[in-house]
Amino acid sequence: MEITSGCVVRSRAGHDKGRVYAVLSVKEGFAELADGELRKLARPKRKNVIHLACLGKIDTAEAVTEDHVLRKHLSSWR
Repeated sequence: MEITSGCVVRSRAGHDKGRVYAVLSVKEGFAELADGELRKLARPKRKNVIHLACLGKIDTAEAVTEDHVLRKHLSSWR
């Protein structure tokens, strides 16, 4: 499955290995990620898409504008 905006991904490499994130955007092979806890929507993490595994999609990705809503959506993927 291709990694695009709205995907739920798991980190496969790095110090955050195993952590679940939502993809906010993808540019030039890098994804901007947020989880609402350590990585808020205001300060997303930038990570190479090679190091990510797609788990699925958030149905209401465009409606997620606050960290607590993002945490609620990602809780079922953990």
